Amino acid sequence: PPRMAHALAIMALSDAQRGRHKEADATGARAVEVAASLPPNQRALVLRQRCNQQHQSTQFKAAIASCREASAVAAKSTLGPEDRALIASSLGLSLLEATEYKEGEQAFQEALRLTRSIPGQPVNSATAQALGNLAILYFRQGRFKEAEQANRETIAIKRKLYPDGHLELARSLNNLANVLATMNLPAEAIAAY
Repeated sequence: PPRMAHALAIMALSDAQRGRHKEADATGARAVEVAASLPPNQRALVLRQRCNQQHQSTQFKAAIASCREASAVAAKSTLGPEDRALIASSLGLSLLEATEYKEGEQAFQEALRLTRSIPGQPVNSATAQALGNLAILYFRQGRFKEAEQANRETIAIKRKLYPDGHLELARSLNNLANVLATMNLPAEAIAAY
């Protein structure tokens, strides 16, 4: 059952990414059904995948519910801070898309708190992800200085994690450039682009 639940969850996300939303929803529901009897650690991860699949299918309210359930299950598990942070980031993204900005910001801040508590890993991809998501939220709210700062922190972490030319680094540089262009700082925006 653990392998089946995880495989179904991955298949559901893959279907959602290919625009096969009806199939994704059925497979995702089956994954959660199979995961119901699993220990909390595994069930929480399957629920996070379900949240991501629903998010990909633009079912933001359903994704929020799945992520909240994943978070509740994770609280009763032995999952480490990185996995719990990824659940919080997934919740934050769905809240962001549902324009529930206050709760989204809280979820991203919780993700950052968790990632920064990982012992011996001051630089990690989960922190970069949470900061990058927070930058997007700030940008959508018109909080451009905060978006700029969060993007710059994200880039600093990603420069330590990824080589030049890596897609993750390029995305963050592009996000920073968009913020700088919006702030009417064309020279800095061009440099970032």
